[in-house]
Parts: sequence; C-alpha cells; structure tokens
Amino acid sequence: MKQNNIPLKVAFDITSVQSGWSIIFFLILIFNNIIKYISSLFHEGGEIGNFFNITFSGSTVFMLIIGIIAAYTFLPLYVNHGITRKDYFVGNTLAIFFISLVLLAVSLIITGVEYTIVNLTNMDITFINEGAIENEENIIANFVLSIVLSSFGDMNNVPWLLSIGVFLIRAMFFYAIGWFIGASFYRAGVIAGFGSIAFSIILVSLFDLFWEATEGNILAQYLSLDFGTPSLFISFIGSCFLIAFLFVIIRTITKRVSVRL
Repeated sequence: MKQNNIPLKVAFDITSVQSGWSIIFFLILIFNNIIKYISSLFHEGGEIGNFFNITFSGSTVFMLIIGIIAAYTFLPLYVNHGITRKDYFVGNTLAIFFISLVLLAVSLIITGVEYTIVNLTNMDITFINEGAIENEENIIANFVLSIVLSSFGDMNNVPWLLSIGVFLIRAMFFYAIGWFIGASFYRAGVIAGFGSIAFSIILVSLFDLFWEATEGNILAQYLSLDFGTPSLFISFIGSCFLIAFLFVIIRTITKRVSVRL
C-alpha cells in the first residue's frame, strides 16, 4: 500500500467500525420515537420532536463516547500493526468528519421517511423542538442540558442549511473532546485524565458561547463572559479554531505515547 494512502485507509476503517456502533444509537432513537408516536395516539394534537431534532441532541453524547473509546481502541490497534502514530492521527482525524457525515445522512433519511409516513397517514402530530433549553436552578443540570440541547436542531424555525452545518460542527467538536479525554487517560493516567475533563468543561463552555448557549455556562456564570449574539461567521470560525486546537493537543499527547500490548 502506498504511504500516502495509509491515513485514508485508517479513516475508512475507523468510520466503518464506528458506523456499526451508530446502528445501536439509531435503534435506540427509533424505539424512543416509536414509543412517543404510540403515546400520541391517545392524545389529540400530540407534540414530539422529529427524528433529526432528536438525533441532533443525542449525537453530542454519542460522539463524545466513541471519541473516548477511539483513544483506547484504535491507537494501540494500529500502532501494534505497524501504522505510525502520525498516520493513525491523520486517519482518525479524517474519520471524525466521515462519521459526522454518516450520522447526518442517516438522520436526514429517517426524518424524510418519518415525515412521509405522518403525511400519508394524516397523523395529528405537531413537530416541536425538543432541544429547546429550559433554565434549571442547578448549574450542573443546566451545563449538561447545554451540551445535549440546542435551538439549532429545529428545522421548522432554523434554516435547514444552518441546522446541518451546526450538526456537523457540534458532532466533530464533541468527538474531539472525547478523543482528547481518552488520550489523556491513556497516556498519563487518572490524575491527568480528570484534569483533561476539567479543561474540557472550559472548552465546551467556550464553544457554547459561540452558539449563544449561556444557561448553565461555567464561563458566563462565574466569569461573566458573554459573546452576545456573534455572527454565524464568527461562530463557525471560533468553533473550527477550538476543534483545531484540540487536534493539536491530541497530536502532542499521542505523538510519543507508549502503546500497551
């Protein structure tokens, strides 16, 4: 195999494996929505979030988890099979974009099927944004909700192209956060790992400020940091900078990490 093709091969391998993991994720969401549809049959004018809306919210947690797993699974696997740490890093970085596209494509396809079924059966359903953030008294609860929920997942009130763009940027960011946390635990152990979690909370709070999520935001709450209403250009550029910053840190962590057999 040509040297230049190795990172791409790694990317496709990782994407294939993690796409398989996403089947479980999608089955859980589908089952959840089926339960909501059944429940709506007993109530006139039922209100639920469409499948894209639900996937938009759940994808952050899914990407965070598989990012953590990636550090423990793929790094030792590829290095022990003769792949350089650099080729692994480039491949896994590309895979982040690919798996984000997979989640997006599948969610849009299922949402299209969902709307078709609802229209053909004339179901009395109103699609709402289940990702709307409601203020809670507990700052920890607000912080968790700000990670999962977002107003940008509502295609009924947000331009579809913007929803898609934010979906991708959020998915890639939270995968990178998970990868950073997993790599920190893998290389330096528990203390450094918990330190990476604390640092990640700051990065997530900063990321949320670019998208006007101030409820439960650590930086907004304790440092009174508020970006107001940044332009979409600033929001996307700022988010891409944070993702690139995470890649630099991850590359530094994994560059000479000792691989366990």
